[in-house]
Order: sequence, then C-alpha cells, then structure tokens
Amino acid sequence: MVLLQKIGLALGLFIVGQALQMTGFIPSTPELPNPPQPFSALLAIRIAIGPLPTLFLLLGLLLAYFYPITREVHAEILLQLHEKRLGVDNPSPHAPPQMDVIDPD
Repeated sequence: MVLLQKIGLALGLFIVGQALQMTGFIPSTPELPNPPQPFSALLAIRIAIGPLPTLFLLLGLLLAYFYPITREVHAEILLQLHEKRLGVDNPSPHAPPQMDVIDPD
C-alpha cells in the first residue's frame, strides 16, 4: 500500500507542478521572495487546494460505497488467510477458523 501511496503522491505533485507552470506561476527568488502572481496561477492554486481534492474525496467515497464486500465475504477471506498461515492443503469452504488458545498459567 505504501508504494501506491508514493506513486499517487508523486503523480499528484507532478500534475500540480505542470498546471502551475502552464498557468504562469512565478517562483520566488532571493531578490523577490514573494512575487506577484498572475490571476491564472492564483486560480490554479485555488482549484488545486479546494475543488480538486473534494472531487477526489467524493470519488473515493463512491468507490468505497460500491466495493463488493459483505461480512460473509470478509469472514471467508479471514478464513482463507488463516488456513494459508496454518498450511492447510485441502481447506473446507465453510470451516470455522481454528484459533490458538493461550493458557494464562
């Protein structure tokens, strides 16, 4: 998951950087630490920090809402993972997971 997060962050920063460059963003220099920005660059910044993240958040919520997982599917996935850890060769499709019991004594 971390790799995908890094790729997404790098891609997002690249796209915002390209958009700022295309809209005439003026970078700061030692002589002019806060240069006046053109309206197009200010608009690109406003879009990049407001509507664009909101749009991506709503898209992510929509995708999560329609993701096809139920409690039964989740339990089946956990069972398969547990059987894989135990090295069961021929797992039963609906067997309850065998949990290790730790004796407190």
